[in-house]
Amino acid sequence: MTVEPPLRAKLLFYGDDFTGAADNAAQFARHGLRTQLFFHHPGLKALRQAAHQCDVVGVAGTARSLDVAGMTEELLPVLQDFAALKIPFVQYKCCSTFDSSPQVGSLGHAMSLMQKTWPTSFLPVVAAA
Repeated sequence: MTVEPPLRAKLLFYGDDFTGAADNAAQFARHGLRTQLFFHHPGLKALRQAAHQCDVVGVAGTARSLDVAGMTEELLPVLQDFAALKIPFVQYKCCSTFDSSPQVGSLGHAMSLMQKTWPTSFLPVVAAA
């Protein structure tokens, strides 16, 4: 029987656009955290491998520009894989302009998907400059 070593990562994040995700990754790295950013959802196997090697693992997505159906298609597989890894912290990095709407890039819809994925978890909204 092979026992998998514990995952190194303590935080996973999804960025709803590339520029925000890249800046997010850069800030973690700037503070000394080994960080890997995927430019698309790489699947559970690649996420797990990165989580063994890094402190922070991120996925740069396109949810900011998608309608609600597209957001579900984009986000749900990522969130489900994040949940499967059981990392203590998950961040949804939204665009700093907060220019989403109920129809496009909906932060409310993203939160709804996260609540369905982690039904007993607290979902804080934290704005930072």
